[in-house]
Amino acid sequence: MAGVTYWSGWRIVSALAFAAVCGILVFSATTRGAWDWDVIGYTMAVLKDGMSDAALHAKTWALVKQQVPPEALADLISRDSYRETMHATPAALISQLPLYESKLGYVLLLKALAPVADPIGAMRAVSLVCTLGTLLILFRESWAIRGVAALAWLPFAGLFGLSGLATMLSPDPVAIFLYVVAFAALLSGRLKMALGLAVLAVFIRPEGVVLNVMLSAVLARRSPAPAAVLLLASAAVCFANLVSSSHVGWWAQFHFNFVETKPDLAAPRPGFDVRTYLFVLTERLRELLHQPWFYAAVGAVILALALLGRGDEPLAALLLLAIVVAAPARFIIYPSVEMRHYGALLFGLALIVLHALRSPPKDRPL
Repeated sequence: MAGVTYWSGWRIVSALAFAAVCGILVFSATTRGAWDWDVIGYTMAVLKDGMSDAALHAKTWALVKQQVPPEALADLISRDSYRETMHATPAALISQLPLYESKLGYVLLLKALAPVADPIGAMRAVSLVCTLGTLLILFRESWAIRGVAALAWLPFAGLFGLSGLATMLSPDPVAIFLYVVAFAALLSGRLKMALGLAVLAVFIRPEGVVLNVMLSAVLARRSPAPAAVLLLASAAVCFANLVSSSHVGWWAQFHFNFVETKPDLAAPRPGFDVRTYLFVLTERLRELLHQPWFYAAVGAVILALALLGRGDEPLAALLLLAIVVAAPARFIIYPSVEMRHYGALLFGLALIVLHALRSPPKDRPL
């Protein structure tokens, strides 16, 4: 059995599997898209350039109708009365702009690609490139692992939905890629690079500030100055994103996403109600406990703890602590059960496991 486990050919098998998965990701991203509602919001945010509401509404829908397949387009337009209103009423659709413009880094990235691609084409290309980049980091981290464990990246790619990221038309693949590179840099001791990328991820998705606060907390004793810079820079970038987009605020977005989806996001909403909040949190927690990816994450945490107990990996242990604390904090603030909202945390766990597998066990007294 040991001969099979440590067969030298496992690296070749891993390389062939990597090539195959890359091919699958490219095929998936180029032949189909995840045509959810976000494609409209980000298209609108990129096209906005001093246009009137009516002109922006018309141009956004014209591009969507040109790019989106008929069945998916029918779903975007007429699934329910809410979407019918978004299609027919410029003011209602424009009221959603702050939700998308708050991801300022992502919108600016798509605008930078305007000379070579329309917003939807740019979204598809960026998602594919960043997903392939995430896969490459996982594969690279596994390359130094001996034996069959060199294939350990493969189940993580499947369990944590890498193929879905490749087709996703949202900032999530970009933010996840930045965090994965940041985590890899942190695990190799390149602290400044890691923290810089973590701040950049907040520019792409402001919600990343939750993870960055946890990272700064766990790093404070070891590296107080860089930890303070991470905290302040992340808070400043998050604040700038929200202010520049005239974001509607936490409770208004919470109410819109989890309580009542009104056509006009700018319309007045009820004030904060603790019973409503706790009811939503409880219902979403029940739903979370039925998600397979949640149990895959729990398994990854247990495996990471077991592997880190074999050796001396202080940075990996600190990163694991930050992820384990950030996950429930993220859920309490915004109780989504969509795996994409936890992608950075999930692939962070994968990197920690792979990094721990590379390290030989330390000697323990009998």
